[in-house]
Amino acid sequence: MDRVLKPEPLRQAIAGSIAANVKAYNVPTFCRQVGLPAGEDDSAWNSKSVYVTGLLQGWELPAMLEVAHRVLAQWDDEQLQELVAMAGAAVCAVTSRT
Repeated sequence: MDRVLKPEPLRQAIAGSIAANVKAYNVPTFCRQVGLPAGEDDSAWNSKSVYVTGLLQGWELPAMLEVAHRVLAQWDDEQLQELVAMAGAAVCAVTSRT
């Protein structure tokens, strides 16, 4: 059975990657640099991951994949890379069926 990428795992992986690699005081600026909207800067201090996840709420998969590519351009993240690769395989599979 084909695995299909769902938005929530990608959302969590992006948030986790940013939380693991960016200091809280830099999270809002970094998020804007990778194409996320401005949020309340103070909320990144409470939880970096929750801050990023909140910014990504309601985003469609293609837009989140663009953000994921921008994040991966900054550092390696195996989990995020696997999800992006899964999305690429899913897109290829769908395209080849049409």
